Amino acid sequence: MCLRRDVAVPKTYFVHREFSFTLKDDIYIRYLSFADLEEFEKELQKRCPYKIDIGAVFSHRVCVLCV
Repeated sequence: MCLRRDVAVPKTYFVHREFSFTLKDDIYIRYLSFADLEEFEKELQKRCPYKIDIGAVFSHRVCVLCV
């Protein structure tokens, strides 16, 4: 991940990022991606994960149905 502020980040960067959540009772949900920050926040509030893993940035949007 780039920490420099002078580097332009593509608009698709967040959309193509994979996230995974660990929920109560060690339920693990993988291959999550979100269209925008609002969608991400809604999912956080809905699922209330114990742990969030931030994964790789793919060349396309990651989703469960695509795997």
